[in-house]
Amino acid sequence: MIAIQPLRLQPTPSAGRPPQQASSIMAAVRNPGEQQRLASYLKGTFSAYLVPSIPHIYKVLEMQQTGAIIIDIESFPGEATLLCSQLKASRQFGHIPVILLFSASNIRLRIQCLDAGADALLEKPYSRTHLLAQLRNLDRNRALIKEYLTQPLPDPTPATDPAADASFSHRLDHLISENLYNADLNIDLLARLMNMSRPTFTGS
Repeated sequence: MIAIQPLRLQPTPSAGRPPQQASSIMAAVRNPGEQQRLASYLKGTFSAYLVPSIPHIYKVLEMQQTGAIIIDIESFPGEATLLCSQLKASRQFGHIPVILLFSASNIRLRIQCLDAGADALLEKPYSRTHLLAQLRNLDRNRALIKEYLTQPLPDPTPATDPAADASFSHRLDHLISENLYNADLNIDLLARLMNMSRPTFTGS
């Protein structure tokens, strides 16, 4: 496993948002050339962990918080999309964005990647600018979702108007008094006389 420490340069923040600390990115790739490419692209912007095998992926995930996972399909033929689907189905790791790298412009392969739950696809050769933009976009979207989910829920019971409550009670009392000796007086009849449905009238 190759660990690349982050430098001072941080990802360019979106307009109106404060700079964020560099995230840790894990890249699962076996090809030495692709390892060097990713190392050079991520260096100075993200802390990168390059892992050569699937067991290493889970080992790193258990020890290190990861902002995204990059998987090279050619490094794990027949396993990459399965690994992606397993990660996305996991309660523990399913929230982590997954980017799949592939060479062939094959629509069937693209569909397989999307069916596996990949958050983004990058066709090789890709540029450093494209890779970093994709990572920043995924990180920004995840931050927005987290912000939304952590907001307090609004009070489900809206405040009632005392005047409206008094008017409702007065009208209901009047109808009950008028129908006090009506043998058919029941909840359904009262609801109809109040021009309300039974669930609304009873609050159930």
